[in-house]
Amino acid sequence: MVFQTLAITVNAPPQVWITLDRYHTRRNASEYGGMVEASAGEADDLLATARALHDLLRNWLASHRPSALS
Repeated sequence: MVFQTLAITVNAPPQVWITLDRYHTRRNASEYGGMVEASAGEADDLLATARALHDLLRNWLASHRPSALS
């Protein structure tokens, strides 16, 4: 539910919050069920998603709170 709010708050497309939710669920399973290593592809995917979210947030701030970027 937490990541789904990104669609409302910063106009994130479903792929962003679905990806974040998937890796969050996987991290929780790893933490409680034993360590599972991420592949290089998963790390790249998560990094690309984080960069996309960063861009969405900067765009939102530029439109709604430009003083926060100063």
